[in-house]
Amino acid sequence: MRQANASVKVLLSVGGWGAAQMLQQLIGNSALMKKFAASLGTLVTELGLQGVDLDYEYPPSDDTTARQLRDWVAAVRRASPPGTLVTAAVSSDPANFPRWLDTAFDSFYIMSYDFVGPWTSRTGHNSDLAAGKACVGAWLSHGYPLSKLNLGCAAYGRSCTVQSPNGTMNGLGAEAVDGSWQELTYAQVLDMRRTGSMSVNWDSGKCAPWLWNAASKEFVTYEDHNVMRTKRIWATARGLEGVFVWCARQDTSGRLIDALCTPSA
Repeated sequence: MRQANASVKVLLSVGGWGAAQMLQQLIGNSALMKKFAASLGTLVTELGLQGVDLDYEYPPSDDTTARQLRDWVAAVRRASPPGTLVTAAVSSDPANFPRWLDTAFDSFYIMSYDFVGPWTSRTGHNSDLAAGKACVGAWLSHGYPLSKLNLGCAAYGRSCTVQSPNGTMNGLGAEAVDGSWQELTYAQVLDMRRTGSMSVNWDSGKCAPWLWNAASKEFVTYEDHNVMRTKRIWATARGLEGVFVWCARQDTSGRLIDALCTPSA
């Protein structure tokens, strides 16, 4: 990738969903933290990477953990070549990151998605522009600079069966049947659209589409290229560092990536 475009930056992501306890043990123990940072520095150097991204879901919201994170970032920088980036994937709520941690990291990737799923009782949008704006606003109010914030996009969808669509607009806001939520790849969402059995709906207030099958009472929330293009335009105009997507491999058509990266898309 970098042979084709030398300006592309490749970062090693560590952590992820389900890794919180492991990261807490590694970062919370001084000796382990130093070994962890040293090994990351070695990988960055040997692989010719441009940085490390910490995906800690989610650190305890206390000063001790925050100081440990700051010390870990400093250790990674010492173990890596000059100019190595250290970034963080963060939740929509900045409560886990005190104001003074903004100087430790180079960038913050706000995971502004997963607003509905098995953990919610009603249908809604998985990742809409209105919710994304609110997330950015929360981090900005917390004291973090726009120039370090990146808005998240979701290259996947979620579906569920609703109990009754009565009083809702094609299932939006309806009560979901327990245990019916499923995650869909973007390709699966496109296949469902192509069948013609589901109506395509648009929430102009929140900038988000959804699918609805009245016969089966199936509801599908997702992002398309229009949403992602609008997010990119808004983020650029607002002064954010950028936008990002989880995850690129689900965009088999390449249309979502084009909407995020190509000004004319």
